[in-house]
Amino acid sequence: MTAANSIHNLLKNIAEQNNKVIQQALKKLLPSRDRRLKIHTSFSPRKNGIKQTPRILLDGAWLKQAGFTQGNYANVTVKNKVLLITPF
Repeated sequence: MTAANSIHNLLKNIAEQNNKVIQQALKKLLPSRDRRLKIHTSFSPRKNGIKQTPRILLDGAWLKQAGFTQGNYANVTVKNKVLLITPF
């Protein structure tokens, strides 16, 4: 294993540990209810065929309770395989 690979693996492990710590802290600080969502497929026509990408659909009264209202926008932050969605 090269030094670069060792450093890469070390940083990956640190990021995974940080993600776990953040999730545990959020669970303690914020009252929440976990939701399990299915990852759907989105299809987009392209010149050379159809492109498939992951798609997550969110709906329900719980969104309104969380501060999301129809017609407004939301911010999506992606970091270390975590999506943080906040009302804009």
